[in-house]
Amino acid sequence: MKTLLAGILSFVATNLDDVLILMMLFAQAVGARARLRITLGQYLGIFILFAVSIPLALGAGLLPQRFIGLLGLIPIALGLRVVLFPEKDDDDGETRGGLGVLGVALLTVANGADNIGVYVSVFSGFGALDFLITAVVFAVMTGVWCAFAYWIGASTLVRGIIGRYKRILVPIVLIGLGVMIFVSNWFF
Repeated sequence: MKTLLAGILSFVATNLDDVLILMMLFAQAVGARARLRITLGQYLGIFILFAVSIPLALGAGLLPQRFIGLLGLIPIALGLRVVLFPEKDDDDGETRGGLGVLGVALLTVANGADNIGVYVSVFSGFGALDFLITAVVFAVMTGVWCAFAYWIGASTLVRGIIGRYKRILVPIVLIGLGVMIFVSNWFF
């Protein structure tokens, strides 16, 4: 029960900001394939963060915090990509592109750079069963996060706002996130 609670609390505490990013991604998603790519990318990103945290927890955090800050360069690059290479709209005004599975996974990993520090401290002292329970909790919670973000992002109001201002909003959020990750890990 202690491991279950630790898994839920550590996931929620470290992934609240993911809801905003997922909401923006789902609001721009057109079609089931785009939603599936976002969901699979989120699962892959969370898996990577979880998998990286296990050996670090076993090795008591061998990765210096500064190197985690370099992950902030990923959302900065994705934001600059949106600015420098805007997607073309179709006749109906909808953008058909979007991030693929790997792009969403990289964004999740970059946004979750701070998660590693929390996971390492929570996971230290875990045994094999604890890691298994936590993996199941993270898988379920990722599904809940995606469903919640989709539900919010699919609302007419949110889709309208993001659709209207995405060329400004998306780069600002991505670049701001990257700068925050970089600065908070590199200088503090």
